[in-house]
Amino acid sequence: MRVLILEDDAVVAELLKAILEKDGIDCQHCGSLREALFLFQREDFTVALVDRMLGGDDGLDFVRWARERRPSAGIIIISARNVADDRIQGIADGADDYLTKPFEPREVLVRVRRLAQRLGQVAEREGDQLLRFAGFRLDPQERTLLGPDGDAVNLTGKEFTLLLCLVRANQTVVDRDRLSMAVHGRSWNPLERGIDILASKVRLKLRAAGAAESLLRSIRGEGYLLSVAVEFVDRT
Repeated sequence: MRVLILEDDAVVAELLKAILEKDGIDCQHCGSLREALFLFQREDFTVALVDRMLGGDDGLDFVRWARERRPSAGIIIISARNVADDRIQGIADGADDYLTKPFEPREVLVRVRRLAQRLGQVAEREGDQLLRFAGFRLDPQERTLLGPDGDAVNLTGKEFTLLLCLVRANQTVVDRDRLSMAVHGRSWNPLERGIDILASKVRLKLRAAGAAESLLRSIRGEGYLLSVAVEFVDRT
């Protein structure tokens, strides 16, 4: 198991590392949101411990980005903010658990261990699933997409990530900010059209591969959604 600690307080970070490493868990500390985004997309982590307040940044930005990019990873928010609305928002944005400071060291260890165990069981089941929609077959593990005719659809890495976000949402609108965090690792800038251009390219490739209708719909003022139902199929 590997744990990423996103914490800008060096004293707290060292305490968390000491708790986990004493139990044989490999830890990596990041003191800034930018550093954590860079590391998390390049290395494999089982669980991320995320501080909510990171100087001028918000730990929820990492939570939303990580949930889209690495849906199988565990996320625990550790924050001094012990308000119900903050806890609810953290879970709603994708965190698996929420701990408040000051924390009990043994509780941190138990929660990390239990979450990793639960995610391992879920990943074992979901790792064998393919996503089917409108005759297409998407394989999240292999990051491939086959068209209705069985031929591979050539998508760039960013195009695949955007499509995967929409397919997993299963006919639910995904806003541009969530898509931008998943694809680019940063919040959406309304002055940029990168997400819209990317969505248009994916839409054209789906049509060229045999899509009978516009599968990617733009919802004005909200974001994008996949317009057809998704079937989750166990890998054979």
